[in-house]
Amino acid sequence: MPEPVQVIWGTEDDIFSMKDQELVRKKLSRCNATFIPMEGASHNGFWDSLRSCRAYAEQILRFTQGERYFTGKS
Repeated sequence: MPEPVQVIWGTEDDIFSMKDQELVRKKLSRCNATFIPMEGASHNGFWDSLRSCRAYAEQILRFTQGERYFTGKS
């Protein structure tokens, strides 16, 4: 089983288009990948706001602790 990969991108990313994002999905289709859209976030969504930064940090922390995807709902 391949190592897990987490891809987080903002839904308002103005650098990587949806076409680019679909290409990334296709290229990583054989990986153990989880794709997480961050609603309203830009390309560097962790810089958008403190709230956005916390959301990114939480996703990364949970991923490194073995959780595949966190919806934000407890």
